[in-house]
Amino acid sequence: MATPPLKPRTFVASRLVEIRPDDPDYIRAQLAEVPERPGVYRLCGPTRDRTLYVGMTGNLRDRLTTHLLRGSLPQPRLHRLRAELRYFEYFVVETLSEAKSLERAVIETEKPELNIQFRDDKNFPYVHLNLNEPYPRPEIVRRHRSDEPGHVYFGPYSNPGSSGRVMQVIRRHFRLASCTRDLSKVYRSACLYYHIGRCLGPCIRAVTPEEYRAEVDRLTRFLHGRYDELLEELTRRMEEAAERLEFERAREYRDQIRDIRGMLERKRVVQDVRANYDLLAPATLGEWSCVQVLPVRQGMLLRWETFSKQDPGVVDAPVLLAAFIREYYGSATDLPDEVIVPVEVEGEEFLADWLSERRGAPVVVRRPASDLERQQLELGLENARQWLEHRRRTMLAAQDARQQALFELQEALGLPTLPRRVECYDISTTQGAAPVGSMVVFENGVPRRQDYRKFKIKTVAGQDDYSMLREVLGRRLRRARGPALRLDGPEPVELVPAADEAGAFRDPWTVLPDLVVIDGGRGQLNAALEVLRDLGFEWLPAIGLAKENEDIYLPDSPEPLNLPSTSPALRLLQQIRDEAHRFAVTYHRQTRERVGMRSVLEQVKGIGPKRRLALLRTFGSVRAILVASEDEIAAVPGMTRKVAALVKTRLAELLGEDPGLQN
Repeated sequence: MATPPLKPRTFVASRLVEIRPDDPDYIRAQLAEVPERPGVYRLCGPTRDRTLYVGMTGNLRDRLTTHLLRGSLPQPRLHRLRAELRYFEYFVVETLSEAKSLERAVIETEKPELNIQFRDDKNFPYVHLNLNEPYPRPEIVRRHRSDEPGHVYFGPYSNPGSSGRVMQVIRRHFRLASCTRDLSKVYRSACLYYHIGRCLGPCIRAVTPEEYRAEVDRLTRFLHGRYDELLEELTRRMEEAAERLEFERAREYRDQIRDIRGMLERKRVVQDVRANYDLLAPATLGEWSCVQVLPVRQGMLLRWETFSKQDPGVVDAPVLLAAFIREYYGSATDLPDEVIVPVEVEGEEFLADWLSERRGAPVVVRRPASDLERQQLELGLENARQWLEHRRRTMLAAQDARQQALFELQEALGLPTLPRRVECYDISTTQGAAPVGSMVVFENGVPRRQDYRKFKIKTVAGQDDYSMLREVLGRRLRRARGPALRLDGPEPVELVPAADEAGAFRDPWTVLPDLVVIDGGRGQLNAALEVLRDLGFEWLPAIGLAKENEDIYLPDSPEPLNLPSTSPALRLLQQIRDEAHRFAVTYHRQTRERVGMRSVLEQVKGIGPKRRLALLRTFGSVRAILVASEDEIAAVPGMTRKVAALVKTRLAELLGEDPGLQN
């Protein structure tokens, strides 16, 4: 594994060790050489490049001994780990915070198969303020960078709906800019938000930067739960405005005080004002697990957030809570004095030390001590169980609807089997330029994105969609020829079942579809059928779906099939076709931009293939190079300051822009 990109001196030692699963004495001998220091460990499969599990710990030897000899992962993870583990690697670090940063970097780089993760391909949403701007505006972001000076984040929140409700409260009670205007400019007239009293009007300079920043400060105190300080300040400002006979301003402060107090009255007071803790309530139902977070600040229950994940097998509460604490508090912006949990957490002492180090003050992980805390935790546990039950009913209903659509599709197309796995192909190009193809996969009516594939056309010149489709489908089917599939008869001897869970870790090229869908009409379908015949896959069902009238073209029918617009089968086909089109168009735009960038860079004297490739990898677009400083361009490997200045000047000439705008 390549070392993750981290700051110098983040880790002080690393070592990759091969183990013998059937020789415990040999494993103990290897573990005896592991230091009892904080660090990050990586458990690898049959090859050292296949990462099964990544974790952090305050004692590497103790934690690796637990995983390799005693077993601590939940079932069925432990069975897979014991069956496939062949290597382990560890990194020794100086502090627990460095261990967490390194763990996250390794997880993002290696994408381990057995880690418990509460987020999908996106990060948790946050409320963000850029205090470097004269008029900061709150916004929802998913990218949290704690190392950026002047950027403040509040969260994380469990989903966009939760963060969106927070934004609604902010817009209703704090008069900060929420439009898309460029606030570095001065406009002649204000937008609607100013006229309805929801904005201070920075776009027309109706407010000074100092007055606007005071409103921002009040918002930050509100989001941190410091309500008493906020109300005291607003009351003082209201009285001062009244003394100056500024009655309109005093009325504005009065209304803001009234709104905030009314909102706080709806919150549930649970303890005295000194209470500052988080309640974590876990629940598991089948393959779904969730943790409900109930933050209490100044004795007041602020809200509750439910974070969920889907995972095969049952996950024990101690393991679930340990994984959640590492992930949630690794990017949380408001750490409490105490974290209250219903059971002892795996590695509880280490997690408490890490939380204390990150907060800069002691943090205790404990069980509920009072009747009130137990009641609150039981409320959270009950809410978590009800949330999972609701989620299960919703998913079962959606699963039944998808299953019905598959049955209807099988009947309408006369398929021999239920089309559990459907592959759809599309071509995207602009008059023959930057041609690409896409393959998207749906299993049981839902996208299987890890099996998506994109193709750069290699053998076709000009606008020839049929030939491009032949190339894409031919390349995909040739990859299917292998030991998993023998073509020594009119039909394959053995097919990999599309719905087999064991196939989740197999090469997707060897898993053949139950139905091939081509984005196009009769011509595109005939081109696909030609490839199927030539490669011996003529038994694979294939159809074409034309977008204009949603005509479905079948191989043996001269007339297209038209399903009712309300048909679940047609809606499923449309979803698959639209996803293939989206995936192809996105890749085409990326390819076209890179090709255009390369052609522009080729016109800059002093930029050869190596420098061009280095610039492409570093900046990704011509626009990024143009707005970058000469120092940033000169820092690219192989570049000099003289060539960097020439690049900026020449690109500005070619693109018709002023090279000094960004400085």
